[in-house]
Parts: sequence; structure tokens; C-alpha cells
Amino acid sequence: MKPGEAAPSNRRMSYNIDTVHLLEPCDARIKHSDVEALLERLEDDLPEGCFLHDLAEAGPGEDGMVEIVDLDWTGEGSGNSFRGHFSEVAALVVGRLEAILVWEGGDSTTGLRIVDGKMTTPEVIQTLAPEDPC
Repeated sequence: MKPGEAAPSNRRMSYNIDTVHLLEPCDARIKHSDVEALLERLEDDLPEGCFLHDLAEAGPGEDGMVEIVDLDWTGEGSGNSFRGHFSEVAALVVGRLEAILVWEGGDSTTGLRIVDGKMTTPEVIQTLAPEDPC
């Protein structure tokens, strides 16, 4: 089974996300009231590690928005909830963020890009930086 694919049959085993690396620069924000509404509606379906809890605690700025500085979506239930509910969260994001999700065991990665509520999962390409001259 590939990351992002549903498990066969009626039982949906979660292939969980171990780590999310938020890439710089990131200028993404979300309305604090939307965060609170998502937490209330999705609480039982959110993963063990979920950045929405931190955003709720941060409180809104003067404009009612909260800046996304971490994108924790990890642990138990993160795979199924990423496929099921993360797009609902992404739809409410204003600005741009890019991240790399490392799936259980580190055997695969998924790219994540959100631009003004539109979520895509681009291919992740890894390269080494050029050597510094001595």
C-alpha cells in the first residue's frame, strides 16, 4: 500500500505520518475561529499529534488570524485523517506553505503544498547541495 492510499476492505488501517518538515519560507495563516470550529467538529478524528491544538492555544492576532509555524499531523490516526480530513483544514489556510511528510518507518515521503486553500501533493525530489570550495 502506498502512502495516501486507502487500506483494502472495510478495515482502514492507518499508515501513519512520523514527521512533518515545514519548509521555509512559510506565510500561512488561518482564522482562529476556524481552528476552534475544526477542533470541535473533528476532535475524535484528529491524529495524536495535531497542530490545531497549538493554534487554538496561541489565540488570535488583532486580525483574528493565527500564524502557522508548525504543521504537526503525526502519530496514531495521522494517515487516515490526512486522507480524510486534512483537505478540510487546508481549504481554510490563507497564504502559502510547503512541507514534506515522512511516513511510518521513513520508507516514503509525500510533498504537501497549500496555496490560499488549494492543496496539492507534489513529488518530493531529494538532492545534495553542491560542495563548498575549500
